[in-house]
Amino acid sequence: MHQPPFEKRRILVDASSAILMTKAGLMEELIMAYRVACASSVYRELCRKGYPGAKEISVFRQTGKIRVTEGPGDSPGGGRPPIPAGLGPGERDTIRHFYGGAGAFIIIDDGRGARYCRNAGIPFINALLVPKLFYFAGRLSEEAYLSATATVIGEGRYAATILSWAQACSQKDLSFFLPEDPSP
Repeated sequence: MHQPPFEKRRILVDASSAILMTKAGLMEELIMAYRVACASSVYRELCRKGYPGAKEISVFRQTGKIRVTEGPGDSPGGGRPPIPAGLGPGERDTIRHFYGGAGAFIIIDDGRGARYCRNAGIPFINALLVPKLFYFAGRLSEEAYLSATATVIGEGRYAATILSWAQACSQKDLSFFLPEDPSP
């Protein structure tokens, strides 16, 4: 019996998370595990001259490895909390595209954006959890996981409470976010 090809889950990523994952060498693995999308405002920010990974991200889009979602997405409504004016265009558009169905979850490292996601019930993680997620999924060795985590911590700005929770979180805590593809 012929089985249809496995379809990876779609996810959305914001600019700061993509930059951190690029610095940690995780973007290629992210693309292999998920169908990665970003809002056009995020893509413009990522591809600014001089930004870490700008050329790499541009090539990923040109080769269809990253999809750029166009348009405004879906606005909050139907009981959703309004998106705060203090969010940057990338975070705001990422959340709107999530509401429009462009992804199963968001990878976001902006504190205000993460708080909005938490309060609105939007599933999200930050770049700090991606190495652990891939380690749990068997996609990174322990050495690669620890190295990537150290890079993200060194390059990112995380509160002590976020660092502590990330260190303590279990595979069960991250089960929703694990890649569904059974073979790494």
